[in-house]
Amino acid sequence: MARIAIALLLLVQATPARSPRLADPYTRKLLDEWVAAVTNHVPGVLDQPAATIASWDRDALLRVQPLARAWVDVLGATWRARQMKSVPLSEVDRAEIKRLATAPDQLRANDFIKRAALLHTDVVLLAQLVPGAVPPRKPRSQMSLLEREEAVPRVIARGPDGRFSSSELGNLNWDYARDLLDAVTPAPEADETVALWYRTIGAMFASSYSFGEAWPHIQRARVLFPNDAGILFGDAAVQETLASPRIQDYVRVTKLPNGQTFLFVESENYHLKVAVGLFKRALYQDPAHAEARLRLGRVLSQMGRHEEALAELQAVPPQQDPVVAFYTHLVRGDVERAMARYDAAQHSYQQALELFPSAQSARMALGHLARLRSKRDVALALLQPALTAPLPRTDDPWWDYFRGDGRNSEALFRRLRAPFLVTAPR
Repeated sequence: MARIAIALLLLVQATPARSPRLADPYTRKLLDEWVAAVTNHVPGVLDQPAATIASWDRDALLRVQPLARAWVDVLGATWRARQMKSVPLSEVDRAEIKRLATAPDQLRANDFIKRAALLHTDVVLLAQLVPGAVPPRKPRSQMSLLEREEAVPRVIARGPDGRFSSSELGNLNWDYARDLLDAVTPAPEADETVALWYRTIGAMFASSYSFGEAWPHIQRARVLFPNDAGILFGDAAVQETLASPRIQDYVRVTKLPNGQTFLFVESENYHLKVAVGLFKRALYQDPAHAEARLRLGRVLSQMGRHEEALAELQAVPPQQDPVVAFYTHLVRGDVERAMARYDAAQHSYQQALELFPSAQSARMALGHLARLRSKRDVALALLQPALTAPLPRTDDPWWDYFRGDGRNSEALFRRLRAPFLVTAPR
């Protein structure tokens, strides 16, 4: 029975079964295009190099992948990818790649590898937003031998508005980027850029609810960076989201075709327990991480551990970030309400509403509290603005709570790309 992940996946990395040869003119052309694209792409820009790689089909990506590994091998990288070992090349092909890769105008190994990862990142984020930039998936009858012999790829289930709509193969560009970054010297786990890439892409997956693509990403990040506070926080926030009713209900009621089942989504309690452990590890590495502490408090409360939750929320320092402060007041109010501390809960909710006066979530919380206290007229007065004048999502930070680290993704992308914009690529 096949297993699909959520937005969503079937697992297994994609590796071609046999190696293409440079003697084939088409393969040689693809390799030349890839090297030129890596060298000339401007990170964060939808330029011609990115559009060129975006125009490749799956067969083209599979043809170049072993040659790309050989290229970084020749540049001096230490290939340490997980099960994605370099496919053996002929001596003639390896000699030719060595001649090309060591030419005087070629980039150094780490710079080339990082630029390659950023290229494949932008192919997904920028070029594939252009209608027609990427050919649709081909039927099996039209696939090349490489595509047919590819190891079982990820299958991603798409479900806008909580309804299953379609499934598609996982994007090989993410495999390329992770695969190449494993070759950074002296070790990827010691490199700040690699760590920042993993956190940034993890935040982007969280922001778009792309949990199917997130799963192999998170797995690799856990191996490389088990003690990185930012990566631990992002992982924990994803676990918190997977425990939410939105995801749990979707998986419970959705029937997938051909007997497929979801991978990566377990029970609510399982994800809450994992989230608690990860938030605590993030706080051990960075005790001042205010958002990790407030989210730990919320998760503990979701598990019924209200006293522990309140202690964590009380330990969150005063915040200059109004969104984090809003979350803290709102969650603290929920905990206090669950403990029947109604006066304290009302004060916390009121503080949240003062920060974002139009926030429907804070108004609903205050209205629910008033109803619990048999103040029906007060509850109606609080809820009336939300009923009569629907407001934009931007007026209420709670809309973005379950995007976790995703709300930081734009700033993270700026940090990630900045060093590669200092000097223009060739």
